[in-house]
Amino acid sequence: MKVQIYPASVSGLDLRQGWAGNSPKKLSLLAARRGGSSLSQAQRRSLRASLESPFAGHSRKMRICSVFTFVAYCCLLKAFTITVPKDLYVVEYGSNVTMECKFPVDKQLNLLALVVYWEMEDKKIIQFVNGEEDLNVQHSSYSQRAQLLKDQLFLGKAALQITDVKLQDAGVYCCLISYGGADYKRITLKVNGKTYYS
Repeated sequence: MKVQIYPASVSGLDLRQGWAGNSPKKLSLLAARRGGSSLSQAQRRSLRASLESPFAGHSRKMRICSVFTFVAYCCLLKAFTITVPKDLYVVEYGSNVTMECKFPVDKQLNLLALVVYWEMEDKKIIQFVNGEEDLNVQHSSYSQRAQLLKDQLFLGKAALQITDVKLQDAGVYCCLISYGGADYKRITLKVNGKTYYS
C-alpha cells in the first residue's frame, strides 16, 4: 500500500482521511510540515519507507513500535510538549470524569491547525480534525457518554469528559495532539465497582 506524500504547501496533509489513515509517524510528518521545521532527506526517506510498510498498524507489536518511532521523530520537530496534571484518575462507578492534556497555545488558537485524538487501547473515543469532532469513528461503548470540551481548547486543554462511568472504561488512555508539533501522553483510569447494600 502506497501512502501519498503531498507537497509541503498543502495544509492538512491527509488529515481528512480520518483515524485509520494517520499513524503516529505520519502525524509527526504532518506536524513537521505545519510547524515549518524540516527533516533531512535521509530522515524523510526513512519516514516514507516506514509509512509505506504493508504491515504498518496491523499488529499490537507494530503499533507499540510505531509509538516509539513517533516519539523519536518528535525530537526532530520544533519544541512541542504536552503535559498532564494527573496521570491517574480513580472514580466511582456511575460518576463522571474529566481527563485532560495541556498543550502550548501562543496568542489565538487556530482550530483548523489543531488535531486531537483520544483512545483507550483499540477503542477510538475522540477524533478532532479541521475544527470538528468526528463522531463516526467513536467506539459504540462511548456513544452519548464521551465528548471533547471544546471551550477548554482555547485554554490549551484537550479535556475528555466521560459521563456515567462504566467498569469497562477502566484502562490506559492515550491523548495525542498535533499543533505545530506533535506529542502524546498516557493517562490511567481506575473505576471502583458498584456498592451493594443489604
